[in-house]
Amino acid sequence: MLVGLTLAILPQRAAAATPDLLAPSQRAWLAAHPDLVIGMPSDYPPGTLADAEGRVTGIGPDFVDLLNRRLGTRIRIEPGHWTEIVARAERREIDLLGFTFPLDSYRPYFNFTGPVFAAYYYIYARSDDERPPTTLAGLAGKRVGYFASTRIVETMN
Repeated sequence: MLVGLTLAILPQRAAAATPDLLAPSQRAWLAAHPDLVIGMPSDYPPGTLADAEGRVTGIGPDFVDLLNRRLGTRIRIEPGHWTEIVARAERREIDLLGFTFPLDSYRPYFNFTGPVFAAYYYIYARSDDERPPTTLAGLAGKRVGYFASTRIVETMN
């Protein structure tokens, strides 16, 4: 469904002259589901970042705001720790996930759209490392730190 929604962010001419970018079935689905909740990690800058009062900023909230304005939807963001967000989505307590990958472990629970946002991951090595790693294989035998709850490691195996 979000694939159809992402089409709405394409540049548009004057609003009055622009045809609806959604198919009638997509528009009907949105009408039947007026209040959608998207879970996003609260600590994933520049994607999302939640402050102490729960205000969420970043690329994800900006994207959701744009969708709401263009489509007249009421998608609401619920930030949290990623593992809890995924668990809530698996229990169908929230409707959508932001900033995820189509991992095999997620496929029994979720449908996926095409990419909406691209993020690049980097390897940072010590400046005094005589042979810094240039590939994942170069990390063998080294101590490596990463965000375990993101499941990004599944994509590296």
